[in-house]
Amino acid sequence: MLILVASLSAIYPTCRAEHTRRQLSQARTDLHNVNQTLAAARQELTSQRTAHDKLQADLDAAKSALNDAKRSADFQGSQLTIIKRCLNDIRDFDNATARGDQNAARAAAASANQTCTEAEAVL
Repeated sequence: MLILVASLSAIYPTCRAEHTRRQLSQARTDLHNVNQTLAAARQELTSQRTAHDKLQADLDAAKSALNDAKRSADFQGSQLTIIKRCLNDIRDFDNATARGDQNAARAAAASANQTCTEAEAVL
């Protein structure tokens, strides 16, 4: 029994060292796998950032184009308003003339002269 205990006492440090070497090897393998996963995640993050930056640039360009289109539509709307006033004044002149109302016809003609001059300037 004493020999068995002595033998086990001699073997234990060797077994303990072997167990520690296996744990260290496994830890190194785990660390390597974590590093690979981290590298892949970093690469994916870089790819996602690049895609995000492109989408942001596209969004900014679209916003700019929409703002330009809105300004153009607003300008065209103001042009149409001026042209409508001119046409309404011409219609009022025509109606007043048809009724034989010279005062209303003169007033409509003066108004049409002014609004149609403005309309001519925007065309």
